[in-house]
Amino acid sequence: SSRQFDPRRVAMTEDSDARGIIWRLTNMVRDMNALHAVNGLINEEIHSGGDKMTERQKELVTRHRADQTPVVAATVTGTFAAIASRLSVRTSQGRMVSIVFGVPTYVFFYSVCTHFSQYDNALHMMAQHDSRFAQTLKDAYKRAAAPGSPVLEEIESWEDI
Repeated sequence: SSRQFDPRRVAMTEDSDARGIIWRLTNMVRDMNALHAVNGLINEEIHSGGDKMTERQKELVTRHRADQTPVVAATVTGTFAAIASRLSVRTSQGRMVSIVFGVPTYVFFYSVCTHFSQYDNALHMMAQHDSRFAQTLKDAYKRAAAPGSPVLEEIESWEDI
């Protein structure tokens, strides 16, 4: 591609490339405390009826709850790890080896994909510029984020998604 890569422009688009996904993963790991703070507020609001949320934010919650990506990714990678380990170790302990490699692989990919999905959902909820609840989420993110985090600046540059 002849265009210059700008991670801030592709980081949060629905069809972002691998570099944009890496940007999101990097910020997700660095700002994990901020993610937990924002998700706590989102869950509190959901449990109290969601009156502070915009219709778009409610739609995002519904979409997030229906997201099967973590389960699918974990199942595929866990199964692949179990099969690969079973094929590579031809002993009487082959089944045990499959479990030893398959289960941790499943758990790891499920955790990563779940956190990534939560992070993506939280960012999109904060990007609702006409929402007081989004401002509350941004304030909580800012208080808990790592120093120098570029995420809030990026969100401010988005148009409502």
